[in-house]
Amino acid sequence: RVSGPQLIGCYITNCVNVESIEVAGPVLHTLSLNGCASLSDVSRSLRRGSCERLRVAQFNGCRSLPEPALHRLVDHSRDLRRLHIQGACTGAGGGGAGGTGGAGGQEQ
Repeated sequence: RVSGPQLIGCYITNCVNVESIEVAGPVLHTLSLNGCASLSDVSRSLRRGSCERLRVAQFNGCRSLPEPALHRLVDHSRDLRRLHIQGACTGAGGGGAGGTGGAGGQEQ
């Protein structure tokens, strides 16, 4: 669990054995989990308004992350402007979302 009331950026990269993570920060703007190939659960990070102000999310190379988890993140994070998912969701049952872009394909 990573948390902090003043946490604005969380960068956890290339931690290939991390399967689940909870990030809580009411003012968190950037979440980067690039290269966490075993990551399959970020749902705990969506509780209690923990990522509502998230503006940038990066999940490049998170092959095990299920596509529905990305949909929930986008739906929950109202301030999201950029979503980077190159090589994500390509594992079994992932749905193959692999691409990059902002929320809705455009940066606002």
